[in-house]
Amino acid sequence: TFAPVPRPPVPNVVDDPAWLIATSGFCSNLKAVETEHDVETSAEGDTRAHFIGSISFEYYPQAAVKFTDFPHHLAKTIEGNAAEADALVSSSW
Repeated sequence: TFAPVPRPPVPNVVDDPAWLIATSGFCSNLKAVETEHDVETSAEGDTRAHFIGSISFEYYPQAAVKFTDFPHHLAKTIEGNAAEADALVSSSW
């Protein structure tokens, strides 16, 4: 006898690609805060470092695209300009 078919069925990765999401938009309220601290070496050959800040901002997406990686190269616009989806379909990446 064969094992029962799982419920729900397990997707075939070739037939059911994993979708990723990319957005583009603009940022506002950029804040750079000085947070000085030193980082000591942890291994031979490391260089001691000194950091002086952190950055925060608000992000406003204007376009959203869902896309797949190799071998599918599919892309669909969720919101915004279809040209961005077309660029993600290119096999050059």
